[in-house]
Order: sequence, then C-alpha cells, then structure tokens
Amino acid sequence: MSNNIISALEEQFNKDCKVINIRYEYKGFSGTERYIIASCLTEKEIWNKYPKQAKLYAPFVKVDLSFIEVRQKYLNNEDKFCKRAKRTQDIFNFDETTAVFHKELLVNDFVLERINEEKECELLYTLYKAFDTLTEKQKSRVVKYYVKDKTLRDIAEEENVKYQTISESLEEAIKKLKNFFKTP
Repeated sequence: MSNNIISALEEQFNKDCKVINIRYEYKGFSGTERYIIASCLTEKEIWNKYPKQAKLYAPFVKVDLSFIEVRQKYLNNEDKFCKRAKRTQDIFNFDETTAVFHKELLVNDFVLERINEEKECELLYTLYKAFDTLTEKQKSRVVKYYVKDKTLRDIAEEENVKYQTISESLEEAIKKLKNFFKTP
C-alpha cells in the first residue's frame, strides 16, 4: 500500500514539476545547486507538498514553468543555428577569391558568439536566482511596473490597495535584488 502512495506522490510530483540537471545542461556550471525545478508551485509549497522529492533534488533553483518553454525555444534555435552554420561555413573561413590566407580567420565568429551567449545564459540564470528571493507579490509588482510599464497608481487600483503599499513593496524588492547582487 505504501509503495502505491509513494508512486502516486512521485507521479504527482512529475506532473507538477519538471526537473533539469544543471551540471548536465549547463557545462562548466560551478554553483552549489544541482537541479532546476520548474513549477507553478512556490519553493515553500514544493517543500511542504513533496518533502522527499525536494530533499532528493536539494539544493535546487526553483523557476516558473514558462522557463521551460523559453529554454526549449532557445535550444531549438541554437540547434538550428549550429546546423545552418555547419552547412554554410567553410571550416577555415577561407575565401577563394582572396589570394592571402588570414590566420585571424581561424577563430570564427561562431566561437565568439557562443562565448557571449554562454555569458548571457549565466547572467539570466543569476537573474532568475535573484528574482526567486522576492515574494510572489513583489515578483508580480516588479513585473507590472518594470516590464509592463504600469504606474504605481494603476497597480494599486488593480490590486485594490494603497499607493504607498505598492511603493514600499517595490522599494523592498529593489533592496532585496541589490543585496543579492552585492553578496559574493
């Protein structure tokens, strides 16, 4: 009977959460976290609802399910770009119309772009971690104010709270984000 309960719990966990092995997906990652758990649940809800699974994957980074969609689109585009580059690019970047071979062409732009993309991925990952330090209300208000360009008054009316409450909440969120980036 207990095996059925465990199986049902694991099955429900697999429906609610998608797990990504950070070290497998992000080569060279050196943080302490081992997994990314994408879910519409908060980290606290995951720990309360699935303590055994959470302990198994700890330490982990919790992200929203939309991260999975964005990540999959990114991987698909990367794959498409790599295949296209392999089909259309000469391995030595040698132009037959040029009589001189340039050694600097051996380091192709693709390698440099790839390095820049990896740095952007690291920055995006750090930004996700920083954003996870905020409460759900703070996350929502930061997105409304900075991404959707809503005014503080519009957000206050929408949430049916005072203007001052929204202002203080955003100030606290910015302080948390600044503190996250200050700590090494």
